[in-house]
Amino acid sequence: MRLIDAALDLLLGASCHGCERPGASPCPECRALLRPCPQQVAQSAQVGCPVVAAMRYEPPVSSFIIAHKDRQAWQLRGVLGGLLLDTLRALPTAELLVPVPSTPSAERERGYDHTRALAAYCAARLHIPVKRVLTSRSGVDHAKLTAAERADEVRGRFSARPGWGRVIVVDDVITTGATAAECVRTLRAAGYTVSGVVAVAATPAPGGNAAPGCDQLR
Repeated sequence: MRLIDAALDLLLGASCHGCERPGASPCPECRALLRPCPQQVAQSAQVGCPVVAAMRYEPPVSSFIIAHKDRQAWQLRGVLGGLLLDTLRALPTAELLVPVPSTPSAERERGYDHTRALAAYCAARLHIPVKRVLTSRSGVDHAKLTAAERADEVRGRFSARPGWGRVIVVDDVITTGATAAECVRTLRAAGYTVSGVVAVAATPAPGGNAAPGCDQLR
């Protein structure tokens, strides 16, 4: 493996997205840190259903999520999808996976629907369908918004095709929970039963404990 990593660095300039060590990504050291610990997070109360994340949103997983989402590191789909797959098994079974959609402009800019790619990875292994039930109108960057501003900004952003059955919403990161809550509300209004929300990682809720920890849900 060390020889392969060295060859990749020499020929492709490859480096680990977690620690920037030359070679394949993730490197063995970072891969060892990517251990899913599915736990229901504090944002569940706001969302109105169980929200389960594989890890805390902190290095190295945060670096891999950013690279997959915004730096065209699409080869990380299997790494992050594997964390998500383990997390999905902590929730009741559903008939459909529904990815949280990006805004049209964000998807055009990336050239890749990162959340749908993660959901599709899991759906293929769980033998259940994944569909773009939700669509999003254009929005603004949430990075500099407060929790209250995020909630206001996403209100009414999503629309859903009418349907029925039990679904699980899939996202890469849960921050304040505002986006997940609006997705859940929209799906319920369209006729679906939402079993829960899953994410690769979650940030600590304001005023709450760091989440998720490592008391696994099984």
